[in-house]
Amino acid sequence: MPETSFKELFEVFKRFFEVEQFSGISSPVHRLDPRVKILASVAFILSAIAVDGFTYVSLLACAVLALLFVSRLPKTAFLFRSLPFTIFSAVVVLPVPFITLGVPVTVIQLPFITLTPTFEGIYRAATFVFRVWVCIASGLLLTYTTRFPDIAAGLRGLGVPSLLSSMLLLTYRYALLFVDEALKMLQAKELRTLRKESFIERIRGVGRVAGCLFVKAYEKGEEVYYAMSLRGYGGEVPLNSKFRLGLKDYMFIVAVAAVCIVVASLGWSGPSILVLWFPLFKLVLVEAPLRWLVLVLPSSGGLMVA
Repeated sequence: MPETSFKELFEVFKRFFEVEQFSGISSPVHRLDPRVKILASVAFILSAIAVDGFTYVSLLACAVLALLFVSRLPKTAFLFRSLPFTIFSAVVVLPVPFITLGVPVTVIQLPFITLTPTFEGIYRAATFVFRVWVCIASGLLLTYTTRFPDIAAGLRGLGVPSLLSSMLLLTYRYALLFVDEALKMLQAKELRTLRKESFIERIRGVGRVAGCLFVKAYEKGEEVYYAMSLRGYGGEVPLNSKFRLGLKDYMFIVAVAAVCIVVASLGWSGPSILVLWFPLFKLVLVEAPLRWLVLVLPSSGGLMVA
């Protein structure tokens, strides 16, 4: 792996978390109270988890997309940050269409095995992928339309302990700072390298950079703590708490609550999906590996999977 790939990885990480560049856009969603947007995001996530069915998850996805268009956010940047999680969720449920009993869609003939995806399996996998996208998109919509200090202040206004909200704010700020430090260190190492290094040497170099970065993080933490203590820090970071709920905030949260309640009521799958046996969890982590084992090892005729 070339050194430039490590730099590109840190640059992608930095671009992924630098979302406040979109918080200055003027839109109806941006002007909402942070507490309202936090509650709306949590409502969408809980509703997506509670419902069972592609149709109901699609309704929630349409509601999130409607807010995305109203917020005037750049669609490409939004897709760039939501797509990796969606692809990862699709990879997780990739075996589901082939191990779920139902109506066959087609037959895929491979050299050693024959795969038969079913309509029920594809439906189940698509529902899971859409559910993940709704959860991720709801969180991204919150961070794109709200400055992180306002999110921390909104969490504090909703009753979250001040210590936790302060830790979230400091973590966000200094994560970006240390990514900049890592990029500078990698660039300095690259400029001082006069010959082509082997893969092992590059890995060792990155390890040394990581060690120096941890030392700098520790030293910077002490410096920041002493500076804050000299300025009267008593365990709570001052945040803007002068938020006032207006008519548009009440209308928005009522509309979101109505949508989530209606969709959750229609698509509620019962407490079993949340508490008792998590059918998708059981399918992906228990049944799928066993069925793949039977397919890969056909000689083990005595091994049967229900």
